[in-house]
Amino acid sequence: MHEKTFRKAATGAGLSPYMVEIANIREHVSWIHDDIEEGTDKSIDLIRAAVERVKYNVPLDNIKVPITKRALVIGGGICRYPGCIRYLPMVDLKWYS
Repeated sequence: MHEKTFRKAATGAGLSPYMVEIANIREHVSWIHDDIEEGTDKSIDLIRAAVERVKYNVPLDNIKVPITKRALVIGGGICRYPGCIRYLPMVDLKWYS
């Protein structure tokens, strides 16, 4: 949820936005644990794991990659045709079946 905000903050600080790791304590601990000690222990483990992941991160660069707008539609039976005919041209995709 807040990843984009933290990536922007990292960029503003002159760091690579891809060096950000998030330990999601709220969703993974506080909302699901009633036992405070158990939740605290799990939080500590999540934070330690995030710190260890950051140690192995390397800065990445943004790159641009050419895209060919084509789709191969496999399966779906007779129902695939109406969807392909109606929706894929809306996003300028050629499709093959």
